[in-house]
Amino acid sequence: MRHDLMARYAAEGEMPVFGRLLERGASSEDGCLPALPTNTGAGWATLQTGAWSGTSGAINNVFHATDTPITEATTGFDARLLQAETLAQAAERQGLTVACVEWPGTLPATCAGPVIDFRTFYSARGALLRRDPPGYRPEIAARLGLADLRSEFPPAAGWRNVPQSTLPPREATLTIASTRPEENRDRVYYACVYAAGAAYDRVLIAEERDGAAAIAILRPGEWAPVRVRLNDGRQAGFHFKLIELAPDLSQCWLAFTTISRTRASRPDLEDLLASDAFAVPETADHGPIEAGLVDAQTYVEQGLMFYANAEAVYRHVIETYRPDILFAGAPVTDEFSHQFMANVTPAFPGYDPTLAAHCETHLRAAYRGADRLLGCLIDLMPADTIVAASSDHGFGAAWRSINANLVLERAGLLFADGEGRPLPQSRAVAFWAGGTCNIYINLVGREPGGIVPPSQYEAECARIVAAFWALNAAGERVVDAIYRCDETAAIPTSGGPATMRFPSRTGDVVVFAAPPHQFDAPDAQALIAPSPLLGQHGYLPDTIDERLNVNMRPPLLLAGPGVPAGLRLYGARAIDIAPTLAALLGIAPPAQADGRNLLQREA
Repeated sequence: MRHDLMARYAAEGEMPVFGRLLERGASSEDGCLPALPTNTGAGWATLQTGAWSGTSGAINNVFHATDTPITEATTGFDARLLQAETLAQAAERQGLTVACVEWPGTLPATCAGPVIDFRTFYSARGALLRRDPPGYRPEIAARLGLADLRSEFPPAAGWRNVPQSTLPPREATLTIASTRPEENRDRVYYACVYAAGAAYDRVLIAEERDGAAAIAILRPGEWAPVRVRLNDGRQAGFHFKLIELAPDLSQCWLAFTTISRTRASRPDLEDLLASDAFAVPETADHGPIEAGLVDAQTYVEQGLMFYANAEAVYRHVIETYRPDILFAGAPVTDEFSHQFMANVTPAFPGYDPTLAAHCETHLRAAYRGADRLLGCLIDLMPADTIVAASSDHGFGAAWRSINANLVLERAGLLFADGEGRPLPQSRAVAFWAGGTCNIYINLVGREPGGIVPPSQYEAECARIVAAFWALNAAGERVVDAIYRCDETAAIPTSGGPATMRFPSRTGDVVVFAAPPHQFDAPDAQALIAPSPLLGQHGYLPDTIDERLNVNMRPPLLLAGPGVPAGLRLYGARAIDIAPTLAALLGIAPPAQADGRNLLQREA
């Protein structure tokens, strides 16, 4: 969430809960300095620990651990990798109870909890089609493993109990392939297209050719939840949506989401959340919209499903467990910003005023949903609850992708297979997320199977730095900053030096892109190419550019007992939030916190 957008929407009355906090609580005038890097894996950990990524070890969404093969990635969302105490752990150590819900990077749980964090996915997602949808990009669908299922919809044969149809019923078979065969089987569904009126207008879906056993009957624009049993009997679910059905059946566009199941620290809680007592969970899915296998409206509807389900989940957690502290997250502002931020930016080469108006509506819907959810949480918690609202980072428009490994390959440092994947004999490999890229040298004595002698280390670092700075040679600012590993121990920011240096995790060279460039979803054949993502983070924490619609600063609002009403906080940083909350709660801060108590400073 961006501070400037939140402030604008609150002033316009679209975020009344945030508006009341701005009026009655303490707030940071221009938002707060975010984590370094400004990516999810580092940001949420920084809010919980009060520590820079170089202290916590949460250096990015994806990085490389140097005790593993040079081609192997490590996720930044495994709570066990955190090397700094969290506020949740500190609170429990001092006798308070906590619950963490949709706070990225909190599983496997390192606190008593309960903890609920995202979902486990069991199948491909994609669409059944008769012909290509508008803007379809098969290369992205193939790269992301999306299901592009096609049918000519022959006459329906062997069906029983087909609804009355004014036109001959037609059929298709679709298989939703498993991505975890040991836990979930491939699932075959039969679709019967029929005409309740003068034209084809319904799709019946069943697991056998029997209309009496339908699991869904859809008209264009409608969604249907489907519940399934995994191989071990546990429940999971997904959705169908009929995006388009042409009256003459020249097109049938039937999308399906991935089969998934909410992740929780307690098996009984996980089973309950997967049961009929709660809706089938969804969050926005970047892959299908980037490939053109769903349209923007479907992406938005899927993303907004999160809020309706989240209110029920949060209510259950609060009423059942009565936590002293609730760590609550919501991903929709991030998801919609990734897809639509450039569309509302006049500097974007593809800017269209009509499309911009639609995309602005989507962004506002995401922010309104977050506001409503916060209001729901405030109502559910005791009246004297302290409230803190912030985000892991701000956001910026983006529309160019850098292929970091291709930079290394053309510099003679990386060797790739036929699909562009780095090979073990590479001298250096890049791992990235958003606007931040870590490059690791395949060093003898450090990397298993290392091939670069220590005597050549400095020269290889210099080659990497030169290769990435060369991206700016054409006059376009592609790279914002490059740091050698030792230099990342004190990266300058407006809030003082920030550390991103963590032994065995930080790259030998760290590259920060300049907006509107970023590293995700690169083109396999081009150093720099148009990006399917139109919004990004991961830039340096102080990055603000009005023309490019970039602002990395998230909001910071505090309210409740001990918080002076109307106080304006200056120089606030993400690392200061956990120590400030600890002081308000009357407990010691997380043990490795780098930040300070903002209220003590302002007193």
